Amino acid sequence: MQVMSVYVSMAIFVFRYKISNYYWREYNGKIPNDAYAAGADLLGRATYIGLVLSRHGLLTGTIVPNYNYIVTTQATLVIPNDIKNTKILCSAEPGQLKWTKVGEDLLSDSCPFVYGGGEQDHVLHIGRINHEGETIVGIVYTDWDEWKGLWIVYNGKPVHFTSYEILTFNCKN
Repeated sequence: MQVMSVYVSMAIFVFRYKISNYYWREYNGKIPNDAYAAGADLLGRATYIGLVLSRHGLLTGTIVPNYNYIVTTQATLVIPNDIKNTKILCSAEPGQLKWTKVGEDLLSDSCPFVYGGGEQDHVLHIGRINHEGETIVGIVYTDWDEWKGLWIVYNGKPVHFTSYEILTFNCKN
């Protein structure tokens, strides 16, 4: 049943997001020229947004160049994955991607959110936060009350935030 849910999420992704000028490329350990930099680690190195198919769903995580893994979270689980089954967010128009500050109660439809995967029939989005000197990418649950907000991995543990930035595309605000 969970595998079917992942395939349905992937089909929705292809249908709904095909017309946008952002897209997911296969990640093979090398950062493509059109990859979208989303943050920085403690050393100031750019980090990127990855999408990985795991047994937990289609999940967003952080890619750090020169490391052959992506780190993502499923609410309270930390899931390290190698780069197999990983895609990297790219865009022909990176200026159309915008980080919008939100709080748990402030989500609105005024700007379309960038798709960030799916889990148990829930669409996930991409968020980030500056935490302890790093800008860290994570999963945003917008419609699942139990887990609502941004979840990141920090020091090997899942951390939850209710105020964060969410990635939007072609925002008119």
